[in-house]
Amino acid sequence: MDQFVGEQVQSGSAFASASRVLESYGLVSLPSVRLERVALAMERDPIVPPEVEDIILVARNAPLALLNRETAGYRIVGLALSGYPDERFDPGVPCVCGLGDEFLSAVSEYELMLVDANSGSVYLQPDAMLVSQFQATPRRPSIYLSEAHLPAKTASDNRFVSVYGYVRSQEDVDAALASGADGLCLCETSPLLSGSSGSSTSAGQRRALDRLAEHISGLPLLIDVPIDVLALSAVREAAKGAEIEIVVNDQGELEYVVSDFEMAKLMTSATDEADAIRLNVAVSTDNAEPDVDAMDNAAGFVLREPASDYSGAVLLPVFSYARRARKTTTAYLPESEWTQDLEDAISFGVTRVVCAAADICDVKDTVREL
Repeated sequence: MDQFVGEQVQSGSAFASASRVLESYGLVSLPSVRLERVALAMERDPIVPPEVEDIILVARNAPLALLNRETAGYRIVGLALSGYPDERFDPGVPCVCGLGDEFLSAVSEYELMLVDANSGSVYLQPDAMLVSQFQATPRRPSIYLSEAHLPAKTASDNRFVSVYGYVRSQEDVDAALASGADGLCLCETSPLLSGSSGSSTSAGQRRALDRLAEHISGLPLLIDVPIDVLALSAVREAAKGAEIEIVVNDQGELEYVVSDFEMAKLMTSATDEADAIRLNVAVSTDNAEPDVDAMDNAAGFVLREPASDYSGAVLLPVFSYARRARKTTTAYLPESEWTQDLEDAISFGVTRVVCAAADICDVKDTVREL
């Protein structure tokens, strides 16, 4: 076992086989032996994607072209650099830099490697005891400091109401967790979805969602961003390690996402991820009565505006159908002066509310009084 010490770029650990990045005329790629495996698999069966293999990229400089795109047949789980990347570099996976040319010449293709970015160390051919220290499943510590961290139950009808927190930054996530949020709502594009580099690629979103899912281990995530900027393939990958829901604008978007997931099932044998993702339809404030029976594929409905902005012709069919079909109903609360909106939402029978991270404890206390 050989150990090389460098500097941490992004924390975390990864254990997989090494893959040296080839650089030629400014272009980067995986070695031909790696690409041949994928080509042979696709030649045998062009419909079913090749089996995904975890790899740790080994390079002199940051291989941005590989990190910012999907690589068929491979999942990049770590990065080891002999040089130093730009200060703005956001790898999205555990990364150590400054390992030197001696490290670069010592690594062989397919060699087992352990990246311990937390200590800035990289191990070649690590022994079983060392590897076992990094293979324990990480868990988010449970925090029960007061009654505010317990589920909220209404006093009038003894009904549980989940309280989620809006999150736009890592600070929001930490504040929501500390306040005892029952889940998180990613309600606009932010570095939590695209990474600090602002990458809108599927690979970039997948790494960002994987990172968020690991940090909130076990906590549900509601994603309400425009469908045209959301990489559905990234969400399916992230759903392997997190409970994820998506909000769509209308029946048309619902059918589009359902169709995309059905196609994914046909293209791969791994269907559990797509089945596990719950779809919610946002209720429009127009006066047209929604055709709720046509939305059987929806897991629930979302009120983005205060309940007082909707007519009875819109809300009554929605909540009647939701109770009958056991669908989730969610109300977004404003980030200030939310008391009346919460009372209105509870009176209609919502099962979940979303509020600012700083208001979670107060919202739970208010729910318990209603």
